[in-house]
Amino acid sequence: MLAQLTNVLAQVHGNSTTAEDFLLVQQRRPPEVEATLRTQQLLEVFQVASERNASQ
Repeated sequence: MLAQLTNVLAQVHGNSTTAEDFLLVQQRRPPEVEATLRTQQLLEVFQVASERNASQ
């Protein structure tokens, strides 16, 4: 219930969240999904760094 209330407050302030984002214990994702997400995050970091270096 606390997670739902917190989610409502966050959405009122313009955030796109779900109640699951505010749970104290989150379900674990399968290792394959976790690896894919980390790979995407690394690619995004290197893309931003590359764009910054190219503009200098």
